[in-house]
Amino acid sequence: MPGKINPFIQNILVELQSRFSELYGGRLIQLILYGSQARGEAGSGSDIYILVVFRGAVDAGLEIARTGEIVAALSLDHDVAIACVFMEEDRYLHRQGPFLRNVRREGIVFEELLAESKGAWTAANPPLWILHKLRHGDEEGFLKSKRVTTRPKWILTHSN
Repeated sequence: MPGKINPFIQNILVELQSRFSELYGGRLIQLILYGSQARGEAGSGSDIYILVVFRGAVDAGLEIARTGEIVAALSLDHDVAIACVFMEEDRYLHRQGPFLRNVRREGIVFEELLAESKGAWTAANPPLWILHKLRHGDEEGFLKSKRVTTRPKWILTHSN
């Protein structure tokens, strides 16, 4: 189960999401925090690992070049290393390798980070992690543990 996220990290992720949204617009689907920061096991020198999910084909090298200045500036401004992995939506939803299993198990979707600071989230389209768990099963019981329910038109509510 994901851990509590430090407000310092939340602020960095809000800024990263804002800059990526400006750069990619509707192509950007989701940011997912994973690794020790998501598990709540991060130390003072721990890196920030983000999976960035896009609509359409992804050329990881091209995305690294496009986002390099943004990521480097945030890393330098906040004195923390930020690493991004870029992936297309279909691959995230349907592949079953160890990396993606770990991200799905421990990852915290950006909407969850906002919910933690605001108390709840609502979305017209379900986050990818919900879609994945609905399509492939919820072995860890995560949906029940978070009391996530589906609503008409895929409006989802999350409460603690």
